[in-house]
Amino acid sequence: MANLKNGLMQINAQDLRVWELITNVPQVGNIWSYVCMVLNIFLPGTGTMLCACIGDANMNKTQIGVGIV
Repeated sequence: MANLKNGLMQINAQDLRVWELITNVPQVGNIWSYVCMVLNIFLPGTGTMLCACIGDANMNKTQIGVGIV
């Protein structure tokens, strides 16, 4: 953090926005978290996409994209 204050390291506003999108992980119930974990072990990305669809109030399109990648 000291480097940010001194101006040695500058973070772009777009980089901050991408970081917020990637780290905004939807929250699911206890049993669904295990289902998503098992799906991610056997079919990588499918658990992430399922979690994006059933988590929170709205569908998280960024996490669906992460699951596809």
